Amino acid sequence: MSGASSRPIAAEPSSWATARTGCFRTTQGANTTIEDAVTLAELLANLDSDDLEPMMRHYQALRRARTRKIQRSSWVTNDLLHLPDGPALEGRDRKVARFPDDFGWIHEFDALQVVTQAVQSAGALASAPQG
Repeated sequence: MSGASSRPIAAEPSSWATARTGCFRTTQGANTTIEDAVTLAELLANLDSDDLEPMMRHYQALRRARTRKIQRSSWVTNDLLHLPDGPALEGRDRKVARFPDDFGWIHEFDALQVVTQAVQSAGALASAPQG
């Protein structure tokens, strides 16, 4: 087993920034950075940015599950792509052949759509009559 897959995942990051740290072996580092930028830009443009803490908690809530899923899948991918020659390669080759199906969720994600829906939901909650 490689060292990458045996690393524990922290239970809770100490700040919003640590939600996306990790070892991306699925070549998704640049992609997730773009998603982060889209999400932050939309939050800054559409939510009250006078107090950054609530907005950054919102950012973390939007991004954390996805970045953790990518991080975990990268560890699995790392193990598959770094097997020594031997019988395990046949199983690996079958799994690698399924990568487009197994990892399509990475490329189908629309960060703008997700954050737009979240901003609209937050706006609806903020404008709802307080009872």
